[in-house]
Amino acid sequence: MRKKILFVLILFMQGVVILFAQNDSLYNQTGSKQQYEVCEFRPVTQSLLVGIGGANMLDTYLSPLDYSGLSLALRTEREKVSKYSANRLNRHIFDVLFLSTDNVSGNGIQVAGLINYSYSMLWQKELFGALTIGGGPLAGFDLGFIYNMRNGNNPASAIANIYLGGAALVKYRFNIDKLTRRSFFINLHWDLPVVKTFFCPNYGQSYYEIFSLGNTDNTVHFGSFNKGFDSDLNLSVDVPMFNGYLKLGVYNKVRNMEANSLKRRIISTDFMIGYSRRLVLVK
Repeated sequence: MRKKILFVLILFMQGVVILFAQNDSLYNQTGSKQQYEVCEFRPVTQSLLVGIGGANMLDTYLSPLDYSGLSLALRTEREKVSKYSANRLNRHIFDVLFLSTDNVSGNGIQVAGLINYSYSMLWQKELFGALTIGGGPLAGFDLGFIYNMRNGNNPASAIANIYLGGAALVKYRFNIDKLTRRSFFINLHWDLPVVKTFFCPNYGQSYYEIFSLGNTDNTVHFGSFNKGFDSDLNLSVDVPMFNGYLKLGVYNKVRNMEANSLKRRIISTDFMIGYSRRLVLVK
């Protein structure tokens, strides 16, 4: 099953590269080598957003119960057109989540913190003059913790993931007459981790056994969707304001893990607000 998923991922990446990068080929139809045209003006988009929303969390290492509550998010985005291809976009995402939840009975509190960084290389193509679509490979990692305040023994659980996958974007530009001279933008970003390596203790194993006694067997795992579905989905609208854009959106993060008879699930949906600026770099 893992080999089939990895094979499908490789085919997907090759298809994306062929579709969006055919104009950047090193060779023309006669087979003679061409030089890349350096992009002298490279647009850069930088965004900073904060958000608040709801979260659902389950970690059977700490408790068999579901916990739900509040989610707080901080997110930074940086998109830069590649120096050697106007159709290629390099995107960096860094976000921080803090979750505060309680169980159905209301007698237990579980908190969590999660840091995520991802880098994606996207090939873009403009359609119909206003619509832009893109896709390409993705790499990233998650670091964090979950802490259950009811537990005396084993009160915390560590989160550590490294993943590879695919990323997609859709952007739509439009204008509203008599409202502003600059365009509005609707943005949809979807990051989909496909293969990952992650940390998970054995059932009933304490962290003292792992880090002090060195019992690390079967604590690092490799998997794909069979080990848990992960996703980052971001929908936003850019409204012209001053020298930049007011950014309004919804951010949904899903993280799942299943190994060693243990399950972890983190789902957060946050309503985001922030500010975005588009700059131009000159080589």
